[in-house]
Amino acid sequence: MPAFSAIASNVCLSSSDLDLLRAVLDEWCDSNGVTVSDDVAREKATALIDWFQFGIQSPTELKDMLLPLVLE
Repeated sequence: MPAFSAIASNVCLSSSDLDLLRAVLDEWCDSNGVTVSDDVAREKATALIDWFQFGIQSPTELKDMLLPLVLE
């Protein structure tokens, strides 16, 4: 079943926006030993687009949001 974005937005992504999002995703994939075609990478990509369209457009902030929560 395809995943659907939880955030509806009329924000159009430019090619530079997509390049930024892809770079963040690629870095996350490299750090976690997964390929962009893996299900978990697709979930991360969807989240990145949602956050970007919501207004979080800093690469540093986006990378930080991909970090798992550490529960002690």
